[in-house]
Amino acid sequence: MVYWILVLGLGFIDAGYSGDWSRIGVISKETEDFLKLSALLVVPLCLFLIFSVSKEPEA
Repeated sequence: MVYWILVLGLGFIDAGYSGDWSRIGVISKETEDFLKLSALLVVPLCLFLIFSVSKEPEA
């Protein structure tokens, strides 16, 4: 499950900041700008989820 959360966060970073997706026409420039802003919320949420899911139960 941790890997799925990691892929989600990295996907937002890639789509928002790489510029490749809008350059080849997969997403519009406006969508890319929206993904940049969304990444500011999604990436910290993903980090929180990764650390909370991967915690070892205390004995």
